[in-house]
Amino acid sequence: MMKTPAHNTPLGRIMTTRNFSQSMLAREAGVSQSFVNRVAKGTVETPRRSNMQRLAKYLGVPVDSIYPE
Repeated sequence: MMKTPAHNTPLGRIMTTRNFSQSMLAREAGVSQSFVNRVAKGTVETPRRSNMQRLAKYLGVPVDSIYPE
């Protein structure tokens, strides 16, 4: 399976460490792949709190560890 490269952001580093692809993380966390991509690249400006909570819950980390507010 081809893994989408992660970026040097908190989420990108977690994805690299855990060998998670964007599509797998999106599917498992219940968010869109484009959302995961934007957070991983650091280009999302005001993410929906509910989406960040879904990602954080799946990863088992606090929201502010993947997207500092």
